[in-house]
Amino acid sequence: MNELSKWRENYLAIRNQLPWLDAWRPPDAVAVFADAAASKIPAARIVPLLRKTDIAADTLAYYQPEVMSLKEAANLANGHCPLIIKATDVKLNQVDLLATEYPELDLIIASGNQKILYYFAELTVLLKKHPHLFLATANLCNMLAPERLEHENLSEKLLYGSFMPFLAEDVAMAPLIMSDLSWQAKCAVAGNNLRRILGIKPLLPVEIKYRRVNPFIIDAHGHTLKTPALYRMPVPDCEYQWPQWREFLDAVGVIKIYITPSEAISGKDAAKDFALELCRASQGRMRFFEVFNPNTVEQSLEHLEASLPLPECVGIKIHPAVHQVYASDPRYARAFAAAEKFGKPIMTHSWEISSYNPTQKFSCPGLFEEHIKAFPKVKFVLGHAGGRVGSFPEVVELCGKYPNVSVDISGDYFHNGMIGNLVSAIGAERVLFASDVNWIDPRCIEGMLLGSSLPEEELMMIFRTNAERIYG
Repeated sequence: MNELSKWRENYLAIRNQLPWLDAWRPPDAVAVFADAAASKIPAARIVPLLRKTDIAADTLAYYQPEVMSLKEAANLANGHCPLIIKATDVKLNQVDLLATEYPELDLIIASGNQKILYYFAELTVLLKKHPHLFLATANLCNMLAPERLEHENLSEKLLYGSFMPFLAEDVAMAPLIMSDLSWQAKCAVAGNNLRRILGIKPLLPVEIKYRRVNPFIIDAHGHTLKTPALYRMPVPDCEYQWPQWREFLDAVGVIKIYITPSEAISGKDAAKDFALELCRASQGRMRFFEVFNPNTVEQSLEHLEASLPLPECVGIKIHPAVHQVYASDPRYARAFAAAEKFGKPIMTHSWEISSYNPTQKFSCPGLFEEHIKAFPKVKFVLGHAGGRVGSFPEVVELCGKYPNVSVDISGDYFHNGMIGNLVSAIGAERVLFASDVNWIDPRCIEGMLLGSSLPEEELMMIFRTNAERIYG
């Protein structure tokens, strides 16, 4: 049995053994991809809260802001059942006030369809402050989130939640399964914390130990950070030197990672200045992307000329959303020309039009087409695979028309059915494993792949061999 087979078998065995009870499978959640899998995991009954709702003790009430005020909802649920509040519906300061006013009401914060990773620090503070405040784990994808919250003695405040069928449930399962939490703590988060709230007897099945996989994965899209003020949320790697990175990569099964220092994207300094020492210390396990900023073309070209010949430099990173220059802008042709000259790929941030993040409009996949067509020899990777469902048709069209285009699946593109539909549409040979660490925990995406129906041959392409072919 090969390493991937053993890893998948161990993962699925633990997945089947843990006493799951889903705290966040709302009745209005729908899958957005065809043939998305249904869940076989038991879930608590969630009832949208109405003024005439007959609330049962083993039910979770679901707050709907269009129906009533938050205080009305708290009055109805208080003394009867827990109240779920979707993070996109209520600001955290309102949650703080509500938990203070209703100290005995069990409140559960659950993800909406937007990131909650930005609020990791604020959520940690609130969970510590309020004894009856809990967090459903759907979309809780911050790097090493289970371990960081366990360190704060908060694992008892975590409730496994999937947001199925909208999100893939393995995204929330995998960080817990692969964590270094005790078996008892894993069982608590998987379902026993919720059982305790609902007055249901906890379950403690026989332990199956998680066995770390011998590193073989290539993570084709990551970040490092030495300047915490650049990020809206805390990340655990600001003080990491190579020994700390090695420990982390070994823990998540990654043999190589390709990183872009966040300072080089946000500022004018070369990525080489932040990454080269670290990459050399790693002896080949870490390589870096040099950044091309179309707002500083000549300076960026100097950076590319200095970095691209280095074996530690894996290619060029462009980020139209941060630099706020449309991907169709002719200035990007200079980056493509440099990539062609040095025989190195280009990887870009890509996303759909976003109502709540307007700068994403600069990075829509279709905007890259003229450059892709003009430089057919340049291997081009759409980071985040377009980011969201709205850009899926553009991604498929580009990959269908141009053999030099591939995608990586980094970020929080966790939609149920995305992996299967993406592979069906463009082929497994065009899909690269990537995490977007230090934003995203690689285990979220590892779980999404291990829990999919893809055969191991295709999984191996995604986890490793495609990156070897494209990045060398």
